[in-house]
Amino acid sequence: MTVEDGGSGSEYTLASSGRMNRTGANGASIDGNDDLVGSTATGQVDGDADSYKFSGALVVLDVDGDATVRLNGNQVDSDDYYDNVLTIGGPDSDANYSLSTSGRLNRTGANGATVDPNDTISGTTATGQVHGGVDSYKFVGELTTIELNGNATTLLNGEAVTDSSQSPVLGIHSGISDTNFATIDRIEEWQDAQYPVQTIFIPWNSDEGHLNWLFDYLLPRIWDAGRIPLITWEPYTPGVSAASVDTQAIVENQEYSAYLESLDTTTPDDIEVRIANGEYDGYLKTWVRRLRQWLAGPDGEQGTDDDRRAYIRLAHEMNGDWYPWSPTVGNSSASSYVEMWRHVHDQFRYSGIDTANIEWMWCVNAEDQGSYTAEELYPGDDYVDWLSVDGYQWGTSQDWSSWRSPEAVFGNMLGRVRNLADKPVCIAETASSSATSSGSDPARKDDWIRSAFEYFDDEGVDMWCWFNEDKETDWAMFNGRHGTERVSYDGDRVNAYTAYREGVDSYSGAGAATSGATPLTTTSFNGE
Repeated sequence: MTVEDGGSGSEYTLASSGRMNRTGANGASIDGNDDLVGSTATGQVDGDADSYKFSGALVVLDVDGDATVRLNGNQVDSDDYYDNVLTIGGPDSDANYSLSTSGRLNRTGANGATVDPNDTISGTTATGQVHGGVDSYKFVGELTTIELNGNATTLLNGEAVTDSSQSPVLGIHSGISDTNFATIDRIEEWQDAQYPVQTIFIPWNSDEGHLNWLFDYLLPRIWDAGRIPLITWEPYTPGVSAASVDTQAIVENQEYSAYLESLDTTTPDDIEVRIANGEYDGYLKTWVRRLRQWLAGPDGEQGTDDDRRAYIRLAHEMNGDWYPWSPTVGNSSASSYVEMWRHVHDQFRYSGIDTANIEWMWCVNAEDQGSYTAEELYPGDDYVDWLSVDGYQWGTSQDWSSWRSPEAVFGNMLGRVRNLADKPVCIAETASSSATSSGSDPARKDDWIRSAFEYFDDEGVDMWCWFNEDKETDWAMFNGRHGTERVSYDGDRVNAYTAYREGVDSYSGAGAATSGATPLTTTSFNGE
């Protein structure tokens, strides 16, 4: 096989089912940019040609550029082959593994691999075992997850890859308008990593138009972008006029956040008591039915390959004093909040919804600000799948705030929620201001972002979600008021924070799948 440059430089990956070696045939040369590991070769040609000899069949051929590839003198097309080869194992290997890809996946005999009854492929997901041998797969697109339990070497196109189960799941909130969906796409390109989770904020609006917007438009868009929705389900109950608004029009006019905040005046101050007493059961039954239909996927059947998933974060930050469902504010108590949570949870349990496709996230503020502690508001282990904490670094943006380290923001509450239960932990909302007493200091915010990522790693946080929206202060790390670098976006140069890009890039192994594939493995979705 010979790879000949077309004049503009090209990179390539190829693999065979048998042994492979270099050869100087056809005037080919090998340099420091070419590498051969087992029967997988990677390299580049720039005004020259590379040549290889191999036994067996060509199983992978991926060319980036205008190079011409000839096999035994005949030109071949890379579109007829898989793009990548992944090998797991080695002489001393003893491990179980699972992996998923964004495109079609198949076994290959490359690198001396064998297949036994313990190895299975289902769609774009594979699981298996290696014991002193090698398993090898060919696939199209990206390796979205690889999880390894044991001692084995994993190579993607000849290069070592990291077990993605060791990385946190990444999430983001960046508004829900069309413009901000494009912003998330651009952030993913900028940071060279994808988000498997996208946070949204949804009120208890029973209007049919609002429900259609949520279940027929918003959730499908998030899923098709390769993200699992994290639904922050806020028991804001609109009055008649607020319920019948055109939600999509509000979104497109950048008025959605203001709309949610306006619902504080129409929501009863004993909303948890009313929910627990069944006054909203009609809305709940409709909402659960619509969610059940959406989770079942296009075929309408639960338990099939096109099923979807969602996280539900109900009535968050209840240990604060700013939401009507917070017992400190409302005409209610800690016990009524717990009763409300359990009542809502039970409606899902009794509906026949496939609970394997939803995870319940209980979320407190990083500090108790009111009459009740976070512990008093815990619904119990049977009603919670994830423990989560919201916390922000406000800088001097408020007259009561000051600069605080990540440990100062989260340390106390993280320890407390972990004492409640042995469950995965999420930082469901976080961001930093750049405000100081002498004005904005983006470099200081950059340092805080860097230290926050290190802190989350040290604490073993299983998921964290950045709040990328300038609201009370300049929370955004991309396309906000300030930054430490400038990035081309939508025809303009916008602000961004270098530390965020560099930090997230190191977690690329935990990225989401591309459109049409299931984001996250079951293990990662469950936080295991």
